[in-house]
Amino acid sequence: MAVSTNAQWAFLKRVWLAGLIGLVVAGPTLAQTTTSTIEGHVLDPSGAGIAGATVEVKGPTTRREVATDPRGFYRAVALPAGRYSVSASSGGFRTKVLEGIELSLNRTVTVDIPMEVAAQAESVTVEAVAPLVDLTNSSSRQVIDSRTIDAVPLNGRNYLDLIILTPGVAVNSNAGSALPPARDTRGAILGERAGNTAFLIDGLENNDDFRGGVFQSYTQDTIQEFEVIAAGYKAEFGRGSGGVVNVITKSGTNQTQGSAFFFARNDALDASTVEGQDPPKLERYNSGLTLGGPVSKDHSWYFGSFEHFKETRASLFPPNIPASLMASEDFSRHRRPRATACSGNTTRR
Repeated sequence: MAVSTNAQWAFLKRVWLAGLIGLVVAGPTLAQTTTSTIEGHVLDPSGAGIAGATVEVKGPTTRREVATDPRGFYRAVALPAGRYSVSASSGGFRTKVLEGIELSLNRTVTVDIPMEVAAQAESVTVEAVAPLVDLTNSSSRQVIDSRTIDAVPLNGRNYLDLIILTPGVAVNSNAGSALPPARDTRGAILGERAGNTAFLIDGLENNDDFRGGVFQSYTQDTIQEFEVIAAGYKAEFGRGSGGVVNVITKSGTNQTQGSAFFFARNDALDASTVEGQDPPKLERYNSGLTLGGPVSKDHSWYFGSFEHFKETRASLFPPNIPASLMASEDFSRHRRPRATACSGNTTRR
């Protein structure tokens, strides 16, 4: 049956409109899993809300300016994790600046700003601390921040090993490998099957549907922080019935910064467990570097990470190998795994 050109065009328009609606709906939903919100009231000395006050929320790569409603309420949304300052100003009041507000991913922080009457333009700056409890969220969650990722020594440099810091999480260490790129940490949350855990990276699904665990591994230096949600997570986190591991990566700032590391292991520092024999051959080298900075100051930034792994390890075999196998196989061979990983991103305001 032939289809007229007008009918084809009408069908394409419906498909295009449906796709556009899907992007509009899915865009904010995606951001909700990786960004946070600062909200609260701007109050006068009597405790009443100040309408029309200007509130500026400023972070390393983000700036929001909003006005309070008639009740003095403000809300700044889509804020990446980081350290923020919040300032409020209104005619007849001293400008108030609250600094040092630490904001983690997927959180709503309430910051009320009490104002003081001033005869002339003045400002006061104070240090503020974000509340420890998010009253808008009932989920059971644990945030592993960048300080923990950098400070806790990890054999194999797999940042997902830190999910065991969350209450109710058990990891089968025999299920994964400490050698990249085969990084596959399977965490069973609250007794659920480990394969039912959903892994997200910057709001996108990162599940290995065949083996379980993560699909694409990332180096430890790429990760800014992540959260493990054991129960009560919202629908936008997707189809993981056994908990959610929500990860965000680092981005550059207005300052060009970098880091480098080198780890080495060698059998010269090992002791043999067999008297009269040298310890098994081992040479293991792990090195890497990061670099981040501005592409256009105050507008766009870049961040990149590189890591290389090389190892030479003797294969251990029992002493009584049959002669028939000795004749056909070389049991003196050494394992020589190699791996290189790199990642990068750009962000813009």
